Amino acid sequence: MTSFEDLSNEIFYEIFEFLHSYEAFHSFYDVNQRFRNLFINSNHLITVDISSKSESILQRYVNCIIVPYAPRIKSLRLFDSFAHELFLSLSPIIKNFTQLQAITLNKLDNNYVRQIIDQLFSLSTLSSLTIRFANNVGIPPNIYIEIIHLPALKYCQISLNECKLLPCAYTSASSSIEHLVLNESFNLEQLDDLLSYMPKLRRLTIDDFCGFFK
Repeated sequence: MTSFEDLSNEIFYEIFEFLHSYEAFHSFYDVNQRFRNLFINSNHLITVDISSKSESILQRYVNCIIVPYAPRIKSLRLFDSFAHELFLSLSPIIKNFTQLQAITLNKLDNNYVRQIIDQLFSLSTLSSLTIRFANNVGIPPNIYIEIIHLPALKYCQISLNECKLLPCAYTSASSSIEHLVLNESFNLEQLDDLLSYMPKLRRLTIDDFCGFFK
């Protein structure tokens, strides 16, 4: 009978495609040297999901996969404050993420907003950004303006609930966003001013349409 380890490398790579990179790492990395080499020698791009897991295990994942293979990471999904702290700790190597195209920041704490937005400007290939703030209250309008002016951004999903009104873009707008998704309800007065920054916008999605008329 053929054993599991008799399968070809190509089949294992297909299996990895169905798993989050953390799950693949946790399940296979320490099996033997062959599986470790599958991670090390692969040209496959990596999707990274970081949520509430053991801090020690996550730190090992960071040291073994994220740091050495940053140029292969195509997307990051960060789900809690520990994950956001971890992302900030990558600041010294942030420019190594040369193929990072998409980031999801869930429950982003106000305390990390300024630092993380500054870090995002170092990602020249970032074309998709989803941000859900833990608490929109206290987020200054200039933060939203900076987000929509990330240089390569094409898709942006964000919440404006409780945000103060944005100033209208009186100068030439330069946002590259083509698809904007607004989560939660927001004030109708915000829409015109927000759209004044996005001359390339082709698609607008409003999740809470009832709240649109708030």
